[in-house]
Amino acid sequence: MRKIRFLCLAILTAAWGCSGADGAPGEKGDEGPDGERGEKGDDGPAGQDGQDSDPPVAAISAVMPSSVVQGETVAITVLGEDTSFDETTTVDLAGGLTVDAVVAGSPEWLTVTATVALDAEVGGREITVTTGDQVLTLPDGLVVIELAPELSISVDSLAAGQFAYAVISARDSVFNQFTSAEVCSGYDEEGACIAAEDLLFYSVELNDSQHLSFIVQVDAFAEDGSVDFVVNVGGSRYALTVPITPTIPAELAENDIVSGNIEEENGLDAYSFTVDEVGRYTVQITPSDADTFRPHLEIFGPVGGFVDGLYPMIDVLGNLAAINATEAGVYTVVVSDDFNDGVVGGGADGYSYGIQLSGSEFPDLTSDLEDDDTATVAGTILAQQIDIYRLTPSADSTVTFDVTDGEEITALTDSALTLYDAAFVEIAGVDDNWDSGDENLADQALTGGATYYIAVEGPCYIDFFGGGMICGTGDYTLTVTR
Repeated sequence: MRKIRFLCLAILTAAWGCSGADGAPGEKGDEGPDGERGEKGDDGPAGQDGQDSDPPVAAISAVMPSSVVQGETVAITVLGEDTSFDETTTVDLAGGLTVDAVVAGSPEWLTVTATVALDAEVGGREITVTTGDQVLTLPDGLVVIELAPELSISVDSLAAGQFAYAVISARDSVFNQFTSAEVCSGYDEEGACIAAEDLLFYSVELNDSQHLSFIVQVDAFAEDGSVDFVVNVGGSRYALTVPITPTIPAELAENDIVSGNIEEENGLDAYSFTVDEVGRYTVQITPSDADTFRPHLEIFGPVGGFVDGLYPMIDVLGNLAAINATEAGVYTVVVSDDFNDGVVGGGADGYSYGIQLSGSEFPDLTSDLEDDDTATVAGTILAQQIDIYRLTPSADSTVTFDVTDGEEITALTDSALTLYDAAFVEIAGVDDNWDSGDENLADQALTGGATYYIAVEGPCYIDFFGGGMICGTGDYTLTVTR
């Protein structure tokens, strides 16, 4: 029976397809080809509108000078940025200022010539520059200053022989590149300045808009009087009067050492000595403290004592000054502190020093030259030394004097050659200004029987680059040819 049943099941299965269990999944097949591109989607929303870039903005960038004074005529420079200045440009400086001319140097630079009325309102004012449709303004671009500035000067008086530094100060900023200054002793019928004869020289410097500085040197022989320090501002002249007092020099005897002391800034000491017989004179000053006191020596010849057109002042910075006193009379020595420029002052203790005069008459320094067609002599020059030779030609003749330096190591570094007559009045001279020790004084007409002197010396110069006073020294040969 059991076999029959199994057989029946087999037959039924074969006839009806009985279900079996699921099988394991197969491997993934290859990817198929890309599908077709889809349709374009709808447009997105519109973005915000963009902004335009800002154009350059024209403007007035500077006005020079930025201030003017009542009553003056002035050139004003106006600078711009991204401007279009041209020949049609006009300028308005507001009430009280008249525009005389406008010149455009470039699209961003122009010059305005303007006159400031005497009654122009003081203070800042707006500047307007117009070029076609371009109108530019600068509030308070120009300041008008009152015509009467308050001025003061740093010195109360000047002394004869003084080398002084003086400063004029203004309460307001009134000085500019158009400001001028001078020193006057008076004024002519037309009001022009008469130069102060009591001043040997002066210089002026514009320090800033409120300060002008003067360096002045007063003649050692100036008497009681005064000078005006004059400033020209805005077409008007302002004078500050400073009195001048004479200096009474102390006597300086030969070979005596005299003690002195400069107690004040811009101070000075004065001495005098008398020359009866012409000669070579040396003044030596020894400061007590050479590190702080740099003495300045000046030697003035007799009053009105010009010598053959040469100014009778020897100006030497250092401890020693030597002169050829070729004129009899009273000489004046002025001692001051470092050019009296106000930079170095004596302070509480002042500047103490010793000063000494020494001299020799020219005949005592003289050697005779032979009266030959050619005469030669050798010599040596030390610092501040002079050699003098006497020549008396037997007949009228034309003479040439030559100085040549000696051996290379001891050669005269610089020389000066001077010819004098019998009274030691200079006839001719030559100095090559530190070029060499060689000098030539050619074709000098000498009278037979007359006496002449030829002087050889090593001149001194100031080395302003730290070398101090440098004098020619060394060996030389003097040749006289007829």
